[in-house]
Amino acid sequence: MIEFCSKKRMLIGILILGGLTLLDLIIENNWTSKSKHFASSLEKVSHPANYSVEKELCYLTEYAVVVGKCEPCTDFEIVSGISKVCNKTHRYKLAVKCVQSNIIVFKSCEKVEWLEDRKFWAFEIFMFVIGVVASGCVVYRQKVLDATMMRRVQNQLSNCV
Repeated sequence: MIEFCSKKRMLIGILILGGLTLLDLIIENNWTSKSKHFASSLEKVSHPANYSVEKELCYLTEYAVVVGKCEPCTDFEIVSGISKVCNKTHRYKLAVKCVQSNIIVFKSCEKVEWLEDRKFWAFEIFMFVIGVVASGCVVYRQKVLDATMMRRVQNQLSNCV
């Protein structure tokens, strides 16, 4: 089926698919950004009255307001073990402020948004480069096959005359 498409139609099709991909990325980015408003929300976890908590875990027993974004732990924090949060989870931390005790502590979090974005765009750029190289190889191979075909046709015509 693809053999019957002209170069112009193929180019138009590729441009349309590329535009749809970019539109999808923009829409997805807007929707996921709007659905992650948990950073400004209040958290409350109920525990029994005899539950004892260290100051580092005050966000488990009282309201806590997120005061910073999720960010990666430093190498020093991971190696030294100063911050227990950095050793427990995916090595990401989130600053929260316990409202009643007025203490700012760190809590573990899943992923750093800007780091994930950077990884995604690095992957996209890498795939684009591979696509461009593959397209170049296809164009080069097509030119070689066309030249070979022209030589064969010329040889057949020169042999017949």
